[in-house]
Formats: sequence, C-alpha cells, structure tokens
Amino acid sequence: MEIVAIKMLIGMISGIGCSLISIFFEKVLLEKRSRVFKTSKKEESIITILSIVVGCFTVVNVNRIWEIIYILLMLLACILIFVTDLHHRIIPNEILLLMLVAKLIIGIPALFGVTWVPEFNIISSLIGFVAGFVVFMIPAFIGKSVGAGDIKLAAVMGFCLGINGLLYAIVLMGIGVLIYEFIKGRTSLKNAMYEMIPMGPFMAVAMMVVMLIKESVMIDFWKFIMN
Repeated sequence: MEIVAIKMLIGMISGIGCSLISIFFEKVLLEKRSRVFKTSKKEESIITILSIVVGCFTVVNVNRIWEIIYILLMLLACILIFVTDLHHRIIPNEILLLMLVAKLIIGIPALFGVTWVPEFNIISSLIGFVAGFVVFMIPAFIGKSVGAGDIKLAAVMGFCLGINGLLYAIVLMGIGVLIYEFIKGRTSLKNAMYEMIPMGPFMAVAMMVVMLIKESVMIDFWKFIMN
C-alpha cells in the first residue's frame, strides 16, 4: 500500500505539472499568434483536477516509465488542443508535431525489439493516419464545415492510436458531439452539421479515453480498487 500511495502522489504531481505546463505553453502559443489568453480560473481548476485523475490512473497502473511519459505528453497535448480550439478555433501545428515526434521517439525502438517501450504497430499507425485524414476530408468535399486543424488532428490521432483506436475515438467523438447538441437544445441535427463546431475538444477527450482503455489503465485501476 505504501508503494501505491507513493505512485498516487507521483501521479498527482505529474497531473498538476501537466496542467501548469499546458497553461504556460497556451500563453506562449497564443502570444505568438497575437491572441488573448481566455482560459478562466474555473476552467484551469477543472483541467487540473482531470489531469490529476489521469496522472494517478497512469502512474499507478503503468509500469514502464517511457510509457508513462508518453501518456503524460499526450495528456499535455490534448489539454492544449482542448483549450485553444475551444476559445480560439485553432489547433496549433506545434502541438500536432509534438504528438507525432513523441509517438515516433517512443515507438520506433519497439520495432527493433526493445521491450521497455510501448508496442508500436507501424502499419496500423500509417493506416490510421490516412484513414483519419480521409474521413475528415470527405465532409469538407460535400460542403460541411470542417477546419483544416481538425483534419490534421484526425490524421495525427490516427497515427498515434492506430486504425482500431481511431475508429473507437471517432465513435466516442460522435457521442460527445450528440450530447453537446442535445444540451444546447438543437432542434435540427442537420442544421447543426453545417455549423462550425470546434471539434478539437471532442477529439482530444476521445483520444485520451481510448489511450487509457487501450493501455488497460482504467481496467487495471478498477481491479485494484475492487481488490
């Protein structure tokens, strides 16, 4: 139990760190684009709490240090995508590049038999990259409102999650959008499809959920709680 408590503490610190770093880089990215920082204190508190939860889940249940670092980097990227797209309708290329580089640095050693890094199926990642790009390009061709950042994010998400993870993420994203439309009180889903909804937040949340499930973090955590 002492080890678990230490891991929980490390996870908590990691989550707080991701939250604070995301705020710093959000300000840097916005200043670079001459945008005003709009994330409220309430939003910062919510992000910090959720980051602590993800950090604890991850550190308690993942044993490989490089895998923990990778998940926390993706958490940082997803937070930045969430807030910048929500408030400014932009998904900075720097964040997408961070995600790609993190995946390659962590994944490539696995191709050469290294066992202390997460498994990396390059074929699945490449198919996911193309599928994410194509799936989000199709609506743009038929007149739907899809931002260029959303298309690039979908491709990067497909690469990081692989084709199977991408499909799960798209389903979760769709459910999130439907819930959002229901809460907003839309009377016509058809009309809502033509509205420019910031998809980044939905995609970022879906990606983190799929990553946690894929790595069995959530499953193992609940087994620990039940025992």
